[in-house]
Amino acid sequence: MDEMQFRRTEVLTVDMVHDMMDAARHLQPDDLHYKPTYPGEGFDEKQRTFILMWNPDISSVSLEDHCFGVEYNLTEYFNWSVWDYNKARCGDRFFLVRVGKGNTGIVMSGVFDSQPYEGEDWSSKGRSVYYMDMLPNVILDPEEVPMLTTEALQEAMPSFDWTGGHSGRLLGNEDAIKLETLWQRFLAEHSKDADGITMSMIHTIR
Repeated sequence: MDEMQFRRTEVLTVDMVHDMMDAARHLQPDDLHYKPTYPGEGFDEKQRTFILMWNPDISSVSLEDHCFGVEYNLTEYFNWSVWDYNKARCGDRFFLVRVGKGNTGIVMSGVFDSQPYEGEDWSSKGRSVYYMDMLPNVILDPEEVPMLTTEALQEAMPSFDWTGGHSGRLLGNEDAIKLETLWQRFLAEHSKDADGITMSMIHTIR
């Protein structure tokens, strides 16, 4: 029970309880004992891999917002829209890819920390949009440190469009294994860049 619930002065009704349960249900994983493997720690067959797309020129998250989050480690507030939400579940892994202008490539990896839940359309177009909360293990500033670029991703996995499209698409298992290998290699080569300001490795990479 959080502080606001503790300080509630009006009578707690059945409808209020249902509303609170609905709001909290998206946080509960299918298996309460399952501990997900973070990208860069190895491949887990139980997890699916989703590719999130981020174009700072049109996104509700600006480049400045992202870089502020990197510098101040504001990772607990992330969520993102997921196109293939009906295939996703809490504990699955994600990679956030910057697309559009400028330096493009993977700027964040981690695992989903919730079940999919419907929310307000970030683009204000009135669409039905489903989001998932994110628990990053790596986040970097694309203007300051090297990335696993879209060019490298497209070359290694040409069947997937790494330059744009819907955000939150499921990556095939074969390509997901390739991506994990590439990401492990990238993190090993660039661990020296993890200064906690322009690049953060929040969870230890094994």
